[in-house]
Amino acid sequence: MGPALLLTVLLVVFALPKACGTGRDAVRAYRVAQWEDPIRQYAELHGLDPRLVRAVVLAESSGNPHAHSPADAKGLMQITPITHQDALQRFGLADGDLFDPLYNLKVGTAYLAYLLERFDQDRTLTLAAYHMGPTRVSKRSRENPGLSSAEFIEQHAGPKTRAYVRRVLDEAGD
Repeated sequence: MGPALLLTVLLVVFALPKACGTGRDAVRAYRVAQWEDPIRQYAELHGLDPRLVRAVVLAESSGNPHAHSPADAKGLMQITPITHQDALQRFGLADGDLFDPLYNLKVGTAYLAYLLERFDQDRTLTLAAYHMGPTRVSKRSRENPGLSSAEFIEQHAGPKTRAYVRRVLDEAGD
């Protein structure tokens, strides 16, 4: 066992569980940490807070680049086929493999930046849109003017979306 591998094993076994609480949390934190440089790179490219991107990756895939949901969402940021096609057209991206972590981060961060702009930098509405779709969030927002984003989430998002938004915001430090 080489020194780098030994250090990684020691970190996972001893340091991360204490910092993260449980062994499962340690594994998730380790998986996401390995993507720290590209997360930071793509976040910077799109003017995003890297903590937000990291939190989305953690919530969506736990850092597993091979994650595949029943809704056919793929990769680190769990990009669905519809979102992928929208991103290809909207941002002029070349088609690629969503299981490629760098390509997935490229698509996901471009899309997240677009949603932040669309929802006036409101992270709560942006995350709700990332989770339940921007069309539904826009429609329900228009139908319910005057609600704060927190009120909107509590009244018009389902329990899974509410939990998702809270988890990502907490992880991002909001």
